Amino acid sequence: MANRTKQKTDFTLVWSAEKKSKHDLEPGDQVPIAVNKAIQVEFLSGEVRSTATLQPNTIHFFVKSNDKSVLAKVRFPDPPGNLIAPQPTKVGVELKPVAKIPVMILVDDDEPTVRRLWEARLRKRMEAASDIFEQHCRVRFEVVAVGTWSSDNTILNFNKSLREFELEVNPAPAVLAVGFTSQYRIPSDRTMHLGGTRGPLHPYILIREWSQHITTTERLEILVHELGHYFGCVHTSDKHSVMRPKLGDRRSHAKDFRIGFDPANAMAMYLLGEEFRERPLRRFCYMRPPAKANLHSLYLGLEKTIKDDDSAERYIQMLSIPTGTPVDIPELDRRLIQGTKKVVAAVAEAANENCNLPPRPPGTEDSTDTDGNGQTSPKYRLVGDQLTDFYVRKAASAASALPEKFAQEAFLASLAVVLDRSHKSRFSPITREICAKVESNDERRTRLRNMGMPTIHGQQLLLQRFSFACGVAAICSPTTAEMNGINFEINVSRFRGKEFNFNHIAADMAGIGFYMYVEKADNSLARVANAFKAEAFLPKPEQPEDKVTWDEFLEQYGSAHDERFHAKKAAIRGKVLSMPPFKPR
Repeated sequence: MANRTKQKTDFTLVWSAEKKSKHDLEPGDQVPIAVNKAIQVEFLSGEVRSTATLQPNTIHFFVKSNDKSVLAKVRFPDPPGNLIAPQPTKVGVELKPVAKIPVMILVDDDEPTVRRLWEARLRKRMEAASDIFEQHCRVRFEVVAVGTWSSDNTILNFNKSLREFELEVNPAPAVLAVGFTSQYRIPSDRTMHLGGTRGPLHPYILIREWSQHITTTERLEILVHELGHYFGCVHTSDKHSVMRPKLGDRRSHAKDFRIGFDPANAMAMYLLGEEFRERPLRRFCYMRPPAKANLHSLYLGLEKTIKDDDSAERYIQMLSIPTGTPVDIPELDRRLIQGTKKVVAAVAEAANENCNLPPRPPGTEDSTDTDGNGQTSPKYRLVGDQLTDFYVRKAASAASALPEKFAQEAFLASLAVVLDRSHKSRFSPITREICAKVESNDERRTRLRNMGMPTIHGQQLLLQRFSFACGVAAICSPTTAEMNGINFEINVSRFRGKEFNFNHIAADMAGIGFYMYVEKADNSLARVANAFKAEAFLPKPEQPEDKVTWDEFLEQYGSAHDERFHAKKAAIRGKVLSMPPFKPR
């Protein structure tokens, strides 16, 4: 119910013969009314007491006509024929309790205050935002984790900062991560992004935090605006709505200012809130058909209200097409792919040679044969750690023959392809392109039949984590490789019932360390080709293994961005970097 008149308007809701409730609306204000069946409304139109019937999932507003208050209904276009037509809520259906959305709040490494201060400040702001959402759609955002992340000060583009935040942060145990970055200063002319997300139910929001030009109320308005996008709101031409396209317009300085939503966006949030109250909802397109049809109609009606704004159109598309978290992977250079292909082929050839060697007889020591050029090769079939060393040396030797610009990257990327016996590298959005282009499925099957079981410290999984981290660091960055490994460990622990294994994190860090060793050291490929030993780069795993259940992880470390986890991670990194190859020469 909204008031579009210039006077305060009173009305009475008739819930039943015994129950009535009186309400009043200030000019320009609106109020959501939670109903589970059609109700009657009574209001004064001139000198006459008028009555109207209000259905669930509808929007009504008071306007003046011939000096009389008239109650009008907002009509939206019909949804497409392939969607189920909106149906009124069944009479007697009980209203569900307030939905709670678990949230993680984070600051970056440029935050100038200590945790005690910034955590209290941001918790208070999230609490105030939740009060607004509860009033409009019976939803609250509940802070369940607090953390920090490192932002790259060389990134000056907000969209790239959001992408970096997405790659570095895992929201678990929450479903939404809200990051407050102090890397930027909000300009006085307000021409830059104050915050951003990618749309409804996208698990990341990034907000600029520090500036002398912005008030406490404006900070709250920015947070509510971005949480509104998360919860299905689009931009509107309603100048009183928090979803107007440009904030920081000094409207909050007015005495009668209040942070609120326009009726259409309040309806959109309520529809999404009802879905949350029924079941967990992780993707916008997974809404049930009736709610999807209602939202489609709302967005169609809002689509053309603001010139050059396509948020409503994009949300209509997102309702129809499943979309995941965008991960922008750098486009791979054709010459890098060709080089990696040659290295993979060389390892496949070495695997075939090793497969054709006789097994080493029990009690026989390792031995090698020397050809006419002085090159040595194993006399018996290699297994385990020795097999890993053999393959990595062969890969480094093949990469040394490539152009210098691509030799190291091709070598490192090839390790993610050839040393992973699982399907992880084939399906990861980071490595699947290079896997598909350097080796066909038939070639991979043939190679795997000959590869045997290479390991590090006798464990195949440690080698897979080590080699995959090498490849991701080479293709993207060491930061992406580290967070990719942590996110993978969190997901298998949280959703597959396995324990969070810190030895696997150590293998990831050793792989990243090996990437840096190859990239920075002089004649690194030649040294690797001559004397690589995998066990020299990774400390021997602790026994019993350093691992915890998901519940124990939450209790002991909180999240991947908690200070306690940062301390644990730093200890692991320090132990890895104490290995001989990483020490300064």
